[in-house]
Amino acid sequence: MAEYEFSGAENRRVRSLRGTILHIAFLFVAFGALQLAGSFFLVDIAGRWISLAAAVLFLVLGWLYVRPLDNLRRVVESNGQDIRQMMAALSDLRVACLGGEIILVVLVATIIVEIMRLVS
Repeated sequence: MAEYEFSGAENRRVRSLRGTILHIAFLFVAFGALQLAGSFFLVDIAGRWISLAAAVLFLVLGWLYVRPLDNLRRVVESNGQDIRQMMAALSDLRVACLGGEIILVVLVATIIVEIMRLVS
């Protein structure tokens, strides 16, 4: 049985989604780079380490969102492999979202710890 091939309109939607994910990945990498650069200007050692950790988390999140982009490109460009490539992209996107959830929890916990440290 032949595999389903996306239509031109469906390929345009996939291409649009790919562009959106690319923008999100770029923003996370840019935030991570800015956070990393800014952390070296902090005088407080604990604040510097927290800032460095946040920068690394943003950079990792950006990398996680880059992962599904190649599969989404293959969905649009390939013939006869659309479902397989889409499933691989969805799997990578699921990992990116899970990573985003974990990183968000870590960042919120870090903010709470830092606020508690500053108050005491």
